[in-house]
Amino acid sequence: MWNYIGFPDDWEGWVLARTTVGTCTAWEVFTPVFAFPDSGSSTQAIVTDLVDNDQSLQYRVMIATSSGEYIAPPENIFFYDSTFLAFVTCGVAPITRATISDIGWGWWVYVCPGRCWAGATYIDNLPPEYQGYADTGQVLDFYGSVLCGMIEGCSLTVTHAEPVPGCSDPVSVQSSTWTAVKARFR
Repeated sequence: MWNYIGFPDDWEGWVLARTTVGTCTAWEVFTPVFAFPDSGSSTQAIVTDLVDNDQSLQYRVMIATSSGEYIAPPENIFFYDSTFLAFVTCGVAPITRATISDIGWGWWVYVCPGRCWAGATYIDNLPPEYQGYADTGQVLDFYGSVLCGMIEGCSLTVTHAEPVPGCSDPVSVQSSTWTAVKARFR
């Protein structure tokens, strides 16, 4: 639900944009500009043109301005129960890479910096097989979905997770022979 009165004159409407999680790629606007609904009313957009079926995609609402720019909406533009940022995964790529900490009523998520991973802040229903990783410092790739817009931040729904060596991506290595190494230094 929209919770805003008196949109600035240079706001023309809203759009949906997407990016690939974990890649730091630019946001791609893929819808036309929609008119703002009245304050207190609901708006729904159904995404049917999912792309990159081997990637996790992040979708968000952005504001279209009269200058042709797209900006992130202020947080107070939506009622508390609205989801203004959602992550969709097709099951192959991780949604976020992070460590977790048990906070009693759920698990706090510490997202790895530097790779534009989905910014989940907590997990309220972590499958039992992953609860033992809490407070160990073990980095995990999480699969599932993330919804943002709640007062607590972004909630991660985990379908499964995999331990990884650390926050950085693995460095690809090519096998070599002693003859090939010597040839590079001649």
